Amino acid sequence: MGFLEALKQIINIDLDLSNFINIKIIRNSQNNQKFIPSRDAKTLSINYPQLEGKEKQAVNKALKDGFESGEIDHFMESFSEKKVEDIKEKLNLKNTKEILEFYKDKIPLNYYRALEASLYARTNFSAGRSIAEDKRDIKNKFGEEGNNICNLCTAGYFEGYIKEAYEEMESSNNFSIDEWQKYFKLIVRTSPFAVFVYRDMSEEELSGIIMYRLDTNIKYGIKFVDIHGIGWDNVKKIKNILRELQKERDLDPEIQSPSKMIIHVRISIDDK
Repeated sequence: MGFLEALKQIINIDLDLSNFINIKIIRNSQNNQKFIPSRDAKTLSINYPQLEGKEKQAVNKALKDGFESGEIDHFMESFSEKKVEDIKEKLNLKNTKEILEFYKDKIPLNYYRALEASLYARTNFSAGRSIAEDKRDIKNKFGEEGNNICNLCTAGYFEGYIKEAYEEMESSNNFSIDEWQKYFKLIVRTSPFAVFVYRDMSEEELSGIIMYRLDTNIKYGIKFVDIHGIGWDNVKKIKNILRELQKERDLDPEIQSPSKMIIHVRISIDDK
């Protein structure tokens, strides 16, 4: 069963889900609706805190199965129509070379080879083809970290968050390639359990995704959630959300800063 078919069985409203290109998970305690469609924006918002226990389990399973099959490109990442077109436009040979040239000698060789394979897979994805086989090949050759790189690549993080993080760290007077590679490896290894905050993510959406991560990570025995953000606005946004969540849950956030403009928060989870 595909992702949309599974989701349709969960949603008790008459909707043609093929018309919804962007699917988001949000946290809106002021709205008791579980599923909030916006036909104009072609967006279906899943109001995660309003779901019942069995509904949460069903949504989690649908997302996990869709991710593993390659039907959805990255766990908890959604693509708007505009973003899909933007990716297709950029994924030409010249752009692929630019990405590889940027990361050459900046990341370990095995990660670099995995990035090469992931860019090939992403080209297939941008053409509308299934990348399930490409992802299996990458995982078989490069292991779980290769699979994570493929997901990060497909979601645009290598020309977005990761590139911005490198440039921010490099601008520091005490920049060290070893420190950068340490942070890069942290991103790769923890990315399935992490939240990456981008500029136009609302506090409502960010809060919903963090709650989702907390619940799913506990379920799979992961005792932490990582949150990554760049820029003062995102730092403020993340801290605001943490203050609100700490009123509702017993959380132990540890804030780290690889650079002045980069925030990395690890929330340790006590599932007692």
